[in-house]
Order: sequence, then structure tokens, then C-alpha cells
Amino acid sequence: MGVLGAFATDFAAGTVGSALEQGISRGRVDIGESLLSGAGNALSEVLYGTGELKGVKDAFLRGARTGAVMSGLENLTGHVGSYGVAGERIFGKKADRAVIPTNAGRDPKGMCGASDPFDLSGGLGSGRGYRSGAGHDSGTGGFSLGGFVRDVLTGAVAGGLGSAGFYGAGKAVEVLRGSVVGRGVRRGSGEIPVSGRRPDFYVAPNGVAVPATGYRYMSSWGATDALNTGRQYTTYFGFDKFDSAKEAREAFQILGNWSDCKIRGAFDTLQVIDDMYIPTTLGNTTTVPEPFAVSYPEYGEGGAQQFRIDKVIEFLEVKIIGD
Repeated sequence: MGVLGAFATDFAAGTVGSALEQGISRGRVDIGESLLSGAGNALSEVLYGTGELKGVKDAFLRGARTGAVMSGLENLTGHVGSYGVAGERIFGKKADRAVIPTNAGRDPKGMCGASDPFDLSGGLGSGRGYRSGAGHDSGTGGFSLGGFVRDVLTGAVAGGLGSAGFYGAGKAVEVLRGSVVGRGVRRGSGEIPVSGRRPDFYVAPNGVAVPATGYRYMSSWGATDALNTGRQYTTYFGFDKFDSAKEAREAFQILGNWSDCKIRGAFDTLQVIDDMYIPTTLGNTTTVPEPFAVSYPEYGEGGAQQFRIDKVIEFLEVKIIGD
């Protein structure tokens, strides 16, 4: 969609939205006011732009620019009426009739009679949008340069802070999405999340947090599949990353004849989160759970956290480590 197409879409959306709001709040629709509202909506989109924000400073400047211009226009509109001289001839409206009371849209049928608790008109004039309403004299209709400047500055500050705030909130959501599993990652697929970065942990169905990266230590003579294809049938694994094969053997209490642990495979635990379980002592041959390696103290200090999965997994990285 080109610039003109986007402008037309924003214009139509603003026009229809204004018409619906008028119909609900006042029981009638003013076509002229709806068209002006649509134009304002489209203009604000053009002023803010659709390009990617480069940082909080860019977000603030865009919001400030948009807020300043729109507040200035609202100030001038409030001075000459929503239609101005040309509008009076086209729509048959008078300037004084074009100014809509601030609270008109707060009471759907004009029956509530209570002031809006969020209306700041007592301190900021008519308080509509970014406009303070002080840019023109409500008694004489005269234009006030000081009020105009004040409205523009207020709009710039409010627009800039609001835009920067939303930008910061968006970044916070991205960080959270990168740390916790989202819907963009299919359970059991082992794929990288749509955010482009891997999370730090996953949350299992039972609510337990599981580190996102697991490590399998394999023998140099039995890791052919892992080295050639990146896939290997796996039993025991843990979450500790060792750069020394000896450290891995001692932590998991593995006899060197069983495995020299010189091949380390890192994998995404999302693919095993539904299948992993705590093994039992003495090589998973008893009924006593062994969440930490303790069965063979003669082969090492032990203490490594361990799980079993008994399935073929895909590795993110397979590396030969030194002894």
C-alpha cells in the first residue's frame, strides 16, 4: 500500500470512527465534523511516520512533532471554529456552533449530569486531546499567541513522553517474550523462537522452570551420529556446561571406560520438555530417584543435576572438548 493509500485508509477510519462516536454520544452525526476528524487522523499518521523506531529518542521526537502540530491545529480550530470561513459556506455552519463542549461525548444521552472524573478542564481549559484550550479567549473569541505557544509546547511534551513510554513498554514485552516461551514456539519442535533469540528457560506444563539449553556428554567413539548429522539417541543429560571432559566425568560419576565425555552436544530442551524425567540410582535400575549424581562416588565427586530422555534429539552445537 502506497502513501496515498495509507492516507486514504487513515482518513476513512478517522471519519467513520468520529461518525460512530457522534451517533452514540449525541444521537446525530455531523458529516463535516466527521470529515475533519478523519483528516486529522490521517495527518497525525503522516506526521508520526511508519518507519521503524531507532530508539527512545526517535520515539520521543516523533511523538513531540506530532503532538505539537496537532495541538497547534486544534488550537487554531478552536479559535475559528471546526469549519472556519470556508466551512461556513460549504456546510452552513457558524464558527460558534462548531465548537463542541468537552463533556458532550462523556454522557451518551445527556442524562448523567455528573462531571467526568478524568476531565482536567478545571486546570487546563477545555482539555481536549493535547489542547489546553487556553489559546483563544472563550469570552471574546480573540486569538492568544501565548496560549497558542503554550498549547503547542504542551502537545509536544505530552506526545513525546507518550510515544517514548509506549516504545519502552514494547521493548519490555520483547525482552519478556525472549525469556519465556511464547506461542511462536511449537512444543517439541526445538526451533528458535520467532523473536530471533533463544530464551533462558521454558516453563513445563506443571509450572516448573526448565533451562532452555541442555548438555549431553558423549564418548569420542560413540558420537558418530552427533558429529555427522547433528542428531543422536540420548539418555542422560544435564544443564552444566563443562569445557573439560574430566570435569564432566567426575561431576556425573562416569567411568572412563563407559565414556570419555570428550564430545559435548548442546540442545534446545523444548524438544524434550514433555519427555524428560529424573532417573533412579545405579544407572536407572532401582526405584530411588537420583536427581543429582551420587551412585558412583568412586568415579568422581558427583553432584551434577541429571535427567533422562531416551530419545533421538537434535543438537544446536556438537563440539570436541579437551580432557
